[in-house]
Amino acid sequence: MKHQHTSQLALLLIGALSAAAGQAAEANFIGPAVGVRLAALHNEVDYGGFLAGSSSSKNDTGFDVFAAYGLPLSGDWIANVGVNYTLNKTDFGTVTYIDGGAQTVSARLKSHWSVFVAPGYRFAPQWQAYAKFSYHNARGEYTDSQLGRSSVNTNGFGYGAGVGYAVTRNIEASFEVRQIDFSRESANLSNGEPNVTEAALQLAYRF
Repeated sequence: MKHQHTSQLALLLIGALSAAAGQAAEANFIGPAVGVRLAALHNEVDYGGFLAGSSSSKNDTGFDVFAAYGLPLSGDWIANVGVNYTLNKTDFGTVTYIDGGAQTVSARLKSHWSVFVAPGYRFAPQWQAYAKFSYHNARGEYTDSQLGRSSVNTNGFGYGAGVGYAVTRNIEASFEVRQIDFSRESANLSNGEPNVTEAALQLAYRF
């Protein structure tokens, strides 16, 4: 009888642990989260106006912070929505033109923030694959060695994909790639259309 009770208790304990593990797996990628991103960037800007036909580019690094919320949809489908802010300025390099001597124009973005939605599918308890769509707003700075600096507001849209891994119930790591295309805006006597290609590592804490 004693062994029978012990066996029953062991089975109950195993069942409880299995249920808890299943519930923890179902909770991965769901709920509020905060995190940081480190992105390798390839930045390009195509010029128009008196600089028509010219372009500049530069490889750069982005440091971002973000907040998100994971919403369960159906089964293993999840959608994360959130906001992202870039802590550093994004450099687009320099282009040269001739006007009374060699002149330069450089471009960069600052005060860059975005909102995003990332629908995903949890294809294993600790893994999910997702798409990412985002709206961006930033301040573009164009510095002409002859005409000085001009600032314009620019908007953009991003699209990409990634894969995430739940290291624990609270810690998540992910890798994603994304293309961001900004609007063409006038600055000084020319105009510029920036775009950014990024590959990012992301670390999040899920509450």
